[in-house]
Amino acid sequence: PLEGVTDANIRKVLAMQNWDGGFRFWPTAELSSCWLSPYAARLFARMKEMGHQVPEKAAEELGSYLHKVLRNPCLPLGGWRTTAEYRIRVLTGLAWLGDGDQVTVEIDGLGSLTNPCEIEVDC
Repeated sequence: PLEGVTDANIRKVLAMQNWDGGFRFWPTAELSSCWLSPYAARLFARMKEMGHQVPEKAAEELGSYLHKVLRNPCLPLGGWRTTAEYRIRVLTGLAWLGDGDQVTVEIDGLGSLTNPCEIEVDC
């Protein structure tokens, strides 16, 4: 029974993926949420950890979407802290998708972090 519930919930989440690869916050939303979509990447990682299949096309499209919104956020960002938190969240989503080779956060001349989990985000 638990397996069936898990599979049903995974299908519900996958149904929220938009044409652009991102995920909608609500079923009735027309636009993807660049703030929510990295959490879908976390779900994909957990699905794999638990032995479930992750549709390759869904993961690829999500990765493309996250790369796009990393450079061009889909919402106005306030100050530098909000921008930093946003970018770290998107980079973490890419890392969860296994796109770690591309994930580097430059920190004002202090070097770089190749793993965004090193900066205490929920990994």
